[in-house]
Amino acid sequence: MNKKLEKFCRDSLKAKLPEVWQNTFKLMYGRNSGKRSVEDSQKMLIDVVVDEIPTQKPSWAMEQVENSLKKLEKPEIEA
Repeated sequence: MNKKLEKFCRDSLKAKLPEVWQNTFKLMYGRNSGKRSVEDSQKMLIDVVVDEIPTQKPSWAMEQVENSLKKLEKPEIEA
């Protein structure tokens, strides 16, 4: 990924990720492929977690955040 595009993705993730989704995001990306405990990943600052995302993953993470934001905007359907 182009370095400028990667920086844009990371900056966008830091700015857009709602607090209600940050814990889930920390579990997905902060665990360092299982090398870091759940507790330690939850203690991390979201900016650090975003900075640690592997180079090939920021665009995928952005897509996940965008989908999450869409879910937050939709009212839940009652059964």
